[in-house]
Amino acid sequence: MIEEGHSDTFTVEDATDLQRDAADPSEPRMVNANAGSGKTKVLVDRVSRILLQGTDPDKILCLTYTRAAASEMQERLFATFSKWSVASDEELLSALNELYGRDYSQVIGALPIDRVRTLFASALETPEGLKVMTIHAFCERIIARFPIEAGIMPGFQALDDAEEAELLSECRQRLLKAAQGDEALASDLHLLARANADSTLEALLTQGARRFEEIASASSPCAAFKSL
Repeated sequence: MIEEGHSDTFTVEDATDLQRDAADPSEPRMVNANAGSGKTKVLVDRVSRILLQGTDPDKILCLTYTRAAASEMQERLFATFSKWSVASDEELLSALNELYGRDYSQVIGALPIDRVRTLFASALETPEGLKVMTIHAFCERIIARFPIEAGIMPGFQALDDAEEAELLSECRQRLLKAAQGDEALASDLHLLARANADSTLEALLTQGARRFEEIASASSPCAAFKSL
């Protein structure tokens, strides 16, 4: 684990050395650092060094938690490779020396300079591009490839936030409209609202949609939602 701490003797050079160590792909690393301390840079440098060792871009998978992080990381990678592709020999060697913290020509197994310039084109030509995605997107892709094994209808399409909100709104309107002519349903909704006074109807519908099997098997609506 690489931890960034604070002390009177901790310098920028120390932090840079730690980042380079974390970016070394020869061993697994776990980085513990605060926001804005350079974690994305470390990841970009690590992926860059993996590619500089001759690994094909389509063999690399980067997973993040948010779409924003995935987008930022992919943009930084392409920006880095783009600069390398048009840099002069002196500028490129300077950037690579800075990346490794030593003379790039002494790095064992590293690509020659002319091959480094082709990384941008290789990344662009890779089917599906550089695979930088969220954990959720990765899981969705796996399920899409094996829908039968996952117990899901082939050809399914995941809802985005806007579509989910639209369906929940439609469900709420239909439910309230149906309750106007159904005393039993109206009574259930009344009991449900009393038992879950700290939740909105949208929140209850969202919970119910995500755990519909438990709702369907419960003895009563109130009992079902109390178990969530």
